[in-house]
Amino acid sequence: MGAAGEMSGPSRPPLRVRDTDSVPNVIPVNTIIVSDGDLVDDGGATVTIDTTGAATTPAGSDTEIQFNDGGAFGASSQLKYQTGASLGRMEMATGSSATLAEIRAMSGHGLKMGSSDVTASAIRSYIDLYGENDAPSGVAIISTATGGTVWIKTTGTGATEIGNETTNQDTTLQVAGNGTGKPIINLKNDTMAASLEVTTDEELSIKGGTDLFKFDVSSATGAMTFPDGTTQNTAATGGVTFPLEGDDDSAAAPNYSWSSATNSGLFRLTGTTIGIAVAGSAAMYFQSSKVEANKRFEVLAGTAAAPSLMFGGDNDTGLYSLAANKIGLTTGGVVRLGIGDAGDILVGGTAAGTDGQVLTSGGAGAAVAWEDAGGGATELSGLSDVLINATNWVNGFLIQPNSAGSAPTTGTLSSASNNIGLGADVFKSITTADRCFAMGEEAAVGLTTGADNVVIGAKAMSLLPGVTTGTQRHNVAIGTYCMQNILNGAAENVGIGSQTLNTALSGEGNTAVGTFSGDVTSGNRNLMLGVSSGNTISTGSDNVVLGGLDVDDGTADNQLVIASGDGTPFWIKGDSAGSCYQGDNASTWSVTSDQKLKREIVDSVTGLDAINAVQVRNFRYIEKAEPIIEIDTDEDGKEHEQIIGYDGENRYNLDPEPQRVGVIAQELQEVFPEAVTENALGHLTVNTDSINWALLKAVQELSAKVEVLEESA
Repeated sequence: MGAAGEMSGPSRPPLRVRDTDSVPNVIPVNTIIVSDGDLVDDGGATVTIDTTGAATTPAGSDTEIQFNDGGAFGASSQLKYQTGASLGRMEMATGSSATLAEIRAMSGHGLKMGSSDVTASAIRSYIDLYGENDAPSGVAIISTATGGTVWIKTTGTGATEIGNETTNQDTTLQVAGNGTGKPIINLKNDTMAASLEVTTDEELSIKGGTDLFKFDVSSATGAMTFPDGTTQNTAATGGVTFPLEGDDDSAAAPNYSWSSATNSGLFRLTGTTIGIAVAGSAAMYFQSSKVEANKRFEVLAGTAAAPSLMFGGDNDTGLYSLAANKIGLTTGGVVRLGIGDAGDILVGGTAAGTDGQVLTSGGAGAAVAWEDAGGGATELSGLSDVLINATNWVNGFLIQPNSAGSAPTTGTLSSASNNIGLGADVFKSITTADRCFAMGEEAAVGLTTGADNVVIGAKAMSLLPGVTTGTQRHNVAIGTYCMQNILNGAAENVGIGSQTLNTALSGEGNTAVGTFSGDVTSGNRNLMLGVSSGNTISTGSDNVVLGGLDVDDGTADNQLVIASGDGTPFWIKGDSAGSCYQGDNASTWSVTSDQKLKREIVDSVTGLDAINAVQVRNFRYIEKAEPIIEIDTDEDGKEHEQIIGYDGENRYNLDPEPQRVGVIAQELQEVFPEAVTENALGHLTVNTDSINWALLKAVQELSAKVEVLEESA
């Protein structure tokens, strides 16, 4: 092509268009038809095809560059723009900066952009979009007409990537709305699941702006799947179904935590308990029936109308902070009571009252108020039912709860002292009695001048009407109705059990232990142990009954009965002569003789010779030893005898008159030393067991001799 821009001669590919005189070619070329080959630039200059000056519009309403194959577009017809090793660029411009330059497909056709030969090299098929004047910070737009759709897609298994070719720079995909239009990212596939993924091990962050950011799954019919494989179904109306599930965890590693504080968050303690962990330690538990806090619980100070701690459905009733170090109790939005920093009670939140005032109830529906004290007692002695250390009641203590506000009822007090009484009508008749203790309804009610009595039990020593009252001393009655009918002058008796010694007792020194035991009247020093024991004893003295079998004669003295609780069997009976009888009427005691209990068993050699060496003597006991008696006088002037020793050796009360047969222990000790022992008083005693067995051995020896004599006769 010459300087005038004319085509010269036939042209074969490649067809090169150049300026021969380095002057831009401005002659319009309406059509360049290349039948076989390329239209290329051969010098690095820009190839400009300008059809704006054409006399006619080629084949359409717009200025066009048409490429066809024989007047019709073929299936593989191409318009190729190719450069050398440097970057090739095709630019489009319009006459006005406000008008768009476009690359578009004809109606009914698609537009495909990309490389046609991608080898194993690092060169990829891509389109760079730049902003105005090639500025990277400008805005490049891929757009479509109203109602259209822009597709960025791959064919086959390739990936569509939006990235940044500059290393270590962020890549942002920004979907911006315009005006009231919403920015929407629509992930769609009619046949497969759509996913928004991070293909590395980094996190995927989805953040909202100043407005609330939501997942909207209102049209979803499936579920949301989480990285651990768990799936959460969504309701038909949208939203995520809670609770979100997680593995079992602990306060040290809660499932729901923060990336910067993995040991703080929510965790599951049990199937019905979840907890809040702070720094690896459980701070609070939420259970099905209660909330439990392991840390101090801090709430707002609150007010009387809106207390910090309130109740469901009653939000103006509860506790709040009146001020520093003060607590208020409010009901109906009005403070009723407070506790101050000194522990003082504040009525109405402010009124602490004055020294000596007391809280007084105004009755149902009325508030409490501080009132002056009404003169109540400050000491026990000020109580109307109590008598303490009063005149003629020195060092005494008496409570009669049945006095109904009246002074305790007693006899005409004279000089009673050191008495303690607890119970209705206790000590009701007392006048001068000393050192007595009575507890129980009407206990010791008839006692007047006695001393040193201990009475515990309802109506114990109560003295029925008509029974003489007065000077009972040193008696102990424990049990309901115990010694109820004790008479004047009865002393040193002990009864333990309900209704023990319950007859008209005037005797002394009797002891009965067991319910209903001891019907003694005037008898003395009887000992009765067991339920109903000693019930036949009346005037007899010095009898001993152990168990449920009574003495044969209730008026006799010095009887002994030892039996089981119900009297069957009895084991021993004794009489006033000192004789004892076994229950089976045997004359000897049974002994244990089982071979299993013995060892080193050999024949005894102690027999006839030892028996022949024993001297059998007749003798009488020496006179009975006289007891040495000391007499004491108690505080009431009553004398008490006490044996402090004996004048003589016969301390066993052995009768000196009858002639007796036996051995002398000192003589027997030389032959049978094992049969003699010394007692606590220094006297020798004899156990005849070994002598009896020696007698049996002697008989055996004599029997053998008799047999020899008979055989020799």
